[in-house]
Amino acid sequence: MKMTFDIESAADLFERVLLPTYQDFLSNNASTCYALQATLVAYHLFDWANNEGFTDEASFIRHHPEPEYREMVKYFEIARGLANGFKHFGSPLPGKQHTGARVVTSTQVGFGSPFSDEFCRPLNAEDISIDILLRKLVTFWTAQHRKGALRQYP
Repeated sequence: MKMTFDIESAADLFERVLLPTYQDFLSNNASTCYALQATLVAYHLFDWANNEGFTDEASFIRHHPEPEYREMVKYFEIARGLANGFKHFGSPLPGKQHTGARVVTSTQVGFGSPFSDEFCRPLNAEDISIDILLRKLVTFWTAQHRKGALRQYP
């Protein structure tokens, strides 16, 4: 069966969509478009790779029990907040609004890509630059791809 746009596996989604979108983001990390698209794909790749969506720490550990990946739970939680907040924010439909944890974003001007991480000044322990978030997510998926974990979509 042909899937959407000939994306037939998690590996296809990683290779044909996430990596090129992430490269676009790296070339222009001030782009809301690239940042959002890369985050949405990196988050939803969990569904494709595991045939189950990321919901919490237990759902992550069920598929990725290795201790070295435990820190990824917090990055997937942030990505989930961005994805669901984007999907439900300001919906004109009655009763349709995001009820989960909110992720608040802000922009920072005046620094080019080489300085984005170094000049990010967190206001609290929950702040993270999109550069770091995407680097963590893409590095995780790259490791999964290398070990053959991005299998054919059922």
